[in-house]
Amino acid sequence: MNKKVFISIIIIILILLIISIILIWNLNLIKLNDAILSDSEEEMEKGDSLMDNYSNPESETLDRQAYFDVKNCVNDYYSILAIDRNSNYGIDTDGNSSRIADDSEIKNQIIGVLSTKFIKKNNITEENLFNKIVTYDKEIKFIPIEIKSLNEEKIANFIVHGYIFDKKSFDYIDDVFLIVNIDIGKGIYSIEPLSGEYTDISQISINEFENKIEDNIFNRFYETAITYTTEAMDYIDIYITLAIGKTEKLYDLLDKDYKTLRFGTLDNFKKYVNKNKNEIKDITASSYLLNNYDNYYEHVIKDQYGNLYIIKENNRNKLDYTVKLDTYTLDNDKFNKTYKTATNKDKVLMNLDKFFQMLNANDYKSSYAVLDDNFKATYFQTEESFENFVKQYMYPHANTKFMNFSDKISGVFTYYVELTNKANENDKEIGMNVVMQLKEGTDFRISFEIVR
Repeated sequence: MNKKVFISIIIIILILLIISIILIWNLNLIKLNDAILSDSEEEMEKGDSLMDNYSNPESETLDRQAYFDVKNCVNDYYSILAIDRNSNYGIDTDGNSSRIADDSEIKNQIIGVLSTKFIKKNNITEENLFNKIVTYDKEIKFIPIEIKSLNEEKIANFIVHGYIFDKKSFDYIDDVFLIVNIDIGKGIYSIEPLSGEYTDISQISINEFENKIEDNIFNRFYETAITYTTEAMDYIDIYITLAIGKTEKLYDLLDKDYKTLRFGTLDNFKKYVNKNKNEIKDITASSYLLNNYDNYYEHVIKDQYGNLYIIKENNRNKLDYTVKLDTYTLDNDKFNKTYKTATNKDKVLMNLDKFFQMLNANDYKSSYAVLDDNFKATYFQTEESFENFVKQYMYPHANTKFMNFSDKISGVFTYYVELTNKANENDKEIGMNVVMQLKEGTDFRISFEIVR
């Protein structure tokens, strides 16, 4: 073997060794981050079915299948009420958009999904329909707030309370109450709109139930195949819609301790939503976890920006849940336990993960709060100046690669971090020299230098 071949082999072996070390390090970091999130994790695979039967109404619970069936039926109903929806229009011979469904056809569709009880009670005919039913000139989205099972015979009956929104803009339109009747065997439904000054479904009592539904083509629905992914995407859809269209309701759903620490007031939360409105509208769920604890389930959903949404289902059958928008505002027991026994290097990594979560979430208040006091006094005397710097010199959403760690100075730890743009991987890497001091408990302070 000549000398050049021998040297080449040595170089290849060294490269493979370095790659192996990096892969093992990254794997350990992933495991560390996973450990922070939960004690008991179930990966949310697209094929994992969560199919439930409809619940016994005496238990006042609502299983997942009933929830999705009811929601789909109500959304289908409001789709039919949107008489100017796209499906009612076509292109005429002159190339212009014009309605292809006449009033009679539209009225037949609406009457086809109304309950027999409602039609008889209100003496509804094709001629007086538009005087009895509210229709819309835009496409509608329905978000359920409360659903209660009333009757579990051949026809399942539910009282439903929710909000309707403009499907495109998410603008809030109205607070609505309905009775939904479902023949699960035939896959058909009917709707009875309720009118009255209600604030919740406990104020509504029903003495007579719909016991038969006729199939008329317009009132068919299709069951949703429920998976972990289905539920995660549904929670994200609810979050987006309420954030834009009914911010105060989303604020009510936030965990009490969490919202006090993170936002303080509804007004501050509204400012946060308005500031991030365009980004919120584009959120998609990219990965999911389900934590199964003794008394509750917890969904952990990550979006395309790396932001986390934690949904704690206090009673998953009663739409009783709370929301957190990060894992750094409130440390959970698992984090504290892991942090307490971690090495200084791992503690620094866990704190850096928090810091970059803050930046990815555009949470400049929290990220500014963990900056070293002398560092702030020298470079960023206000939160606004720090925010302007981050926006000018760092990526709005960054992938992080932790490169070189040093603990040569007692009590002070340094890390070199490479940042790449999540939105465009071809953008140039940004180097960041980070200096961290570990404080009491899980507290820390950070300073940094951007290296280009």
